[in-house]
Amino acid sequence: MLNRFKTTLLLLALAWTSLYAKGSMLPDSGILTPETTTITEVKRIRQVAGFSAITGSNAVPLNFASRFATGGYIPPSDIQEYEGLLSDQNRLGLFTDYHTAIYPIPELIDNDKINALKQIEVGVQNLAGATFTKEAFGLIFRGNAPYIGTLKEAGENSFYQLSQRYLRFSFEPKSWSEGKFAKRIGVQFSQALNFNRGYTKGLSVNTDSNIDSVLISGSYYSQGTGYQFGGTGWGLQLNADFYYKLGNSKYAYLSVENFGFISLNNVSTISRGFQWDNTNLNPIGDVPTSDVNIQSVGLSGAELKVSNWFDRQRDSIESKLGMTEVSQRGNIWTPFHINIGFTSRKYDGKEKGYLIRFQYINVPGFLPRISGSYVWNPIRNLVFKPGISFGGFDVFDINTTFSLPTFRLGGGSVFVDGFINGIESFIVPNKYHGGGIGLQISYPFSS
Repeated sequence: MLNRFKTTLLLLALAWTSLYAKGSMLPDSGILTPETTTITEVKRIRQVAGFSAITGSNAVPLNFASRFATGGYIPPSDIQEYEGLLSDQNRLGLFTDYHTAIYPIPELIDNDKINALKQIEVGVQNLAGATFTKEAFGLIFRGNAPYIGTLKEAGENSFYQLSQRYLRFSFEPKSWSEGKFAKRIGVQFSQALNFNRGYTKGLSVNTDSNIDSVLISGSYYSQGTGYQFGGTGWGLQLNADFYYKLGNSKYAYLSVENFGFISLNNVSTISRGFQWDNTNLNPIGDVPTSDVNIQSVGLSGAELKVSNWFDRQRDSIESKLGMTEVSQRGNIWTPFHINIGFTSRKYDGKEKGYLIRFQYINVPGFLPRISGSYVWNPIRNLVFKPGISFGGFDVFDINTTFSLPTFRLGGGSVFVDGFINGIESFIVPNKYHGGGIGLQISYPFSS
């Protein structure tokens, strides 16, 4: 139980290694939207396989995130420097998704007979986000030794992480794509692989100047299933895409993704200051708490870290903190994604146009994201869409998508598209905060 209390703090940092999410929402274009295709092409071109990964933060540099996630050594001086870059309130997040289509299969399906069911995909999708204070970052990565005689008010912090497999069915009867208006509906069956969620309220740590006691205040909870390859719950989500032709070469679209729920089993909840029901994964009330004074057991100044205090006095600290542990099951809403966009594109020897997009993901730390880009077609069949975005987990990003020259396979051309988000972070990783890459392969079907 005590280890879970430490884990509550550490998961705010470990989120960098376990934060993942859906890739098709991340770049500022995608094969399945009018950002890269016309209404006619939307009916025909569908992803065969794809991968994407992206991270972001309002203050923590990409350099720190990449080294922490891959296990690289981070000197204490660098940790102190990163702490100085933080605001009072901070956010971070990271997404990944990889998927492949299992239906239709080029050259093996009579595409003229495909009607309502357009595509079946399988994939793995991961998402997480966190909000944290500057004081919490310092306690997690530097311990309390640098703050002797100082009250560190870590305050309110939260994190959320969900990993799931999915089987997605996309439907588009021919009558839905006639004229100016096109729409597609999807049903997604998911299997939860891992779930973690945590929250702290009024958390503070005060280390006595004589290094003989630590005063801990506040409430917290930590929930987790642990990674289960065979799954730890099942869910159902809906996806919907709507496209409308506004005029000559102008389109608007709206998409809602992952709107639904997952039913989780075997959720272990450790908490202090909250009341629970075994079938409800949200707290049903608060429990009064009091400050806890932990006495020193002969630790030197160099040993003065939260983990050492806990390890030396495990039993007495568990009793003093009044932690409770329950095993739960219940339903959670899956984080949904909303995308609204407008594109103007035309072809006059070379492709021209621009794109504007609004994006929102219902997860801690994500702010509404607005992006814009324009179409640059330097040579035939090579298209870039450079642009800039504001919000999301990051402050701003310089981005580009690209479409490589196609090549023939069977009766159609293979399309290869990709994106790079946060180009500035790859150039100066010790200063800027977010970056991402992705690649997708698509094929034109006749239906």
